[in-house]
Parts: sequence; C-alpha cells; structure tokens
Amino acid sequence: MLPLDQHDLLRNSGLIKTLTVYFECNGNLKQVSKELYTHYNTILYRMERIEEITGLNMKASEHRLNLQIGLKIRYILKQKDML
Repeated sequence: MLPLDQHDLLRNSGLIKTLTVYFECNGNLKQVSKELYTHYNTILYRMERIEEITGLNMKASEHRLNLQIGLKIRYILKQKDML
C-alpha cells in the first residue's frame, strides 16, 4: 500500500479511496463512480494507475485479495497510530 499512499500524498490522486470503495462495491465500477461522484472514465483511469503502480492485475483474484488485505492492514495500523 505504501506506493499508493505515496502517490496519493504527492498527487492528491485519491487512489486509496478509489480502491477502498471498489472493494466496498464488490468491483462494480459504475457503482464506484456513483459513490465517489466521479466520472466513470476517471474511475477506469484510476484503476489502471493502481495496476501500474502496484504491478498487480485487478482481474486476478489473488491480486485483488492481496490488495484488499493490504487495505485492511493499513486501516488497522492507522487505528493504532502505527502508520
């Protein structure tokens, strides 16, 4: 998650938020677009950027699981002020 955090910090790109909502919406990009009040094409672009930055393929279930676990760990560490 660190590369995405760094990218968001430098560019205010909202990739972590987009990824979080992506999992909350079970991968439904149209729903992600609605939840974030963001154009669908912007969501597509952000998902492509997430793949490029992480080197993971969102179509691969194991890669999605790795990202989802990473987000959960990030959330727990933030709750404990460890991140």
